[in-house]
Amino acid sequence: MVRTVREEAAVQAELGLVRRALDQEEQEVVSLLDQIGRFEERLDRQRAALDEAREAVAPGREELLARREQVRSEAAGLKAQRDVVAGEIEPGYLNVYENLMLSGRRVAVAPMTEDGACGSCFSLIPLQLQNEIRSTAPLVRCEACGVIVTAPSS
Repeated sequence: MVRTVREEAAVQAELGLVRRALDQEEQEVVSLLDQIGRFEERLDRQRAALDEAREAVAPGREELLARREQVRSEAAGLKAQRDVVAGEIEPGYLNVYENLMLSGRRVAVAPMTEDGACGSCFSLIPLQLQNEIRSTAPLVRCEACGVIVTAPSS
């Protein structure tokens, strides 16, 4: 209940503020609903594009998945062969080889060139070591790069 003109003016001012705030909130709601509608349309377009893309790659995808399984089975077979061969190698030599491979090298074993150089880094191997490699020394490593050097293939 309003008793004075001053109180009435204050109530009217407060009512005006509340109405303006309500109008702003309503405008914001309309704007957000508009934005939601645009986002939903965009989402529908993107879902349709995704479905088209999936349909376009489906044949190739199936082929790749089949190829992946084939390669995995080949890799398992090769690993089994490797394990058989590794079982026949002296543990010390196998340990050297595996440490070289674990160190991140791409090449662990390289043939010596006809000129007597390492087949990996091409640094010249001393004559004494060349003779040891040619006479089937069990394990000779390159002094420069550390790979296992084997006799040149004839």
